[in-house]
Amino acid sequence: MNNYTIVIQARMGSTRRPGKINYLFNDEPMLMYQINRLKSFGFSNIIVATSTQKQDDITEEIAKNMNIQCFRGSEDDVLLRFYDCCQKFELSNIIRVGGDDPLVDPEGIKMLIEQHKANNTYDLIYTSHPEGWIYGTAAELFTKKSLELVNRLATSKIDREHVIPYYKKDNTLKKMQLLSPTDIRRKDIYLSVDYQEDLDLIEQIVDIFTKEEKRYTFTQQELINLYDSGKLEIKNKHLHSGF
Repeated sequence: MNNYTIVIQARMGSTRRPGKINYLFNDEPMLMYQINRLKSFGFSNIIVATSTQKQDDITEEIAKNMNIQCFRGSEDDVLLRFYDCCQKFELSNIIRVGGDDPLVDPEGIKMLIEQHKANNTYDLIYTSHPEGWIYGTAAELFTKKSLELVNRLATSKIDREHVIPYYKKDNTLKKMQLLSPTDIRRKDIYLSVDYQEDLDLIEQIVDIFTKEEKRYTFTQQELINLYDSGKLEIKNKHLHSGF
């Protein structure tokens, strides 16, 4: 998987929940937890892409403590941040992971890579859609060549801030929605972190799996089983609209 690099888009600044990537789960910052979960599934090519703002010195420190590379670029032009990161590290294929998504599914990332290896003509393969992975556990794979094109053509604020919207509306780009197995499609679960209620839910999930000695290694199905078990206090459903 050396031709594939996970780039975690993360920064301390946030309108709704500032500093969330440094929120502690049992003395472990959320971003560090996310990296450890990815590493536990065998991923080693990981880069954190953050901003040049002073507050993201913390983000860079977390990356360095985890022995992974950190790229610092534009705070608001995230598309440019990815492009500059790709250029600096000479990346071929990028798997975009949100720093808001500590429970991103590593098995889903493996499926993205396997699909692209089977057919590398796609510019974008993504699991972030209603028939894909749970909201907050999805990722996207795009190529260096397509990123160069999108960076050149995308002009609107939303396209540059969120990276993927331009891919989806440009009909010249070849795209694939990677469907998840039907038993792990759950449109009613929200695991991306925007609010304190999201952090409270993730913290409960991490605590329970830690006690079961599966802190980083639980599967998507085990996550769903826990969600449905009645053991969690869920207060974030009204805060999200999903994909």
